[in-house]
Amino acid sequence: MKASGYLSTKFLGRYYLACLVHLVPFLLVNDVLTYLPIVWYDNDFNLGLITLSVPVEDSVYSILMLLLIISVYEGLRQRSIVKQYRQLAV
Repeated sequence: MKASGYLSTKFLGRYYLACLVHLVPFLLVNDVLTYLPIVWYDNDFNLGLITLSVPVEDSVYSILMLLLIISVYEGLRQRSIVKQYRQLAV
C-alpha cells in the first residue's frame, strides 16, 4: 500500500535531501565551535557516541526538529488545500 499525505515518498525524499543539506553546515560549525573550545560536551551527560566532535544526540535532535517543522508545514498546507476545495463544492 502506497503512503499518502505528507508522509508519502515524495515528501520523504525532500526530507532526506533537506537533512543532507542541513547536516553538512551543522557538523562543520559545531566542529569548529568544539575545536576552539567555545562549546564543550561532558560525556557524563550524553551517550559518548561522537560524530566528528559533536555528540550523536545533537545531530538526532537537529534532524527531528527539521522533521517536526516539515511535518507541521505540510500538514497545515494540505489542510488549507482541502478546506479551499471544500468551500468551492456546492
